[in-house]
Amino acid sequence: MTLLTIGLPVHNAMPFLPRVVDSLLSQTYKDFELLIIDDGSTVNSNDYRKSLKDPRLRLLRQKNGGLSATLNRMLNEATSPWLVRHDADDFAFPKRLELIVDHLTRFPAAGMFYSHARYWTQEGRCLGTFRTTPATAGEEGKTTQAGNAQASW
Repeated sequence: MTLLTIGLPVHNAMPFLPRVVDSLLSQTYKDFELLIIDDGSTVNSNDYRKSLKDPRLRLLRQKNGGLSATLNRMLNEATSPWLVRHDADDFAFPKRLELIVDHLTRFPAAGMFYSHARYWTQEGRCLGTFRTTPATAGEEGKTTQAGNAQASW
């Protein structure tokens, strides 16, 4: 059984989508499903979608329902024990999935992982690496255990 499903919610993601998908399909860890859910895009990406032939891909299309509806569908459609959420305008470092699987092995009781993000300008200049949440790991753990996933920005 495949351990990971990469969930990629998409809405009008061109011109980023080809580079994003390539960064995911080129991962050093190869055993995953890439679930792309197009949430009613109005920008034409049909030619690009039709060009995708990788057997790890599953492409679904739905009427525009917003991000929450797309993420809920993603949870229902995932075929693996772990769902890795990925945004349609974010590029993945080549070892992203390899590192996730390593942490899954090292911390089998964990229920969720998150990481830092590196932000870039359109000109290719790195603005820095930042936490994806302003909370400390301890605060995030308490929030998750309490069942309240809302972040206070």
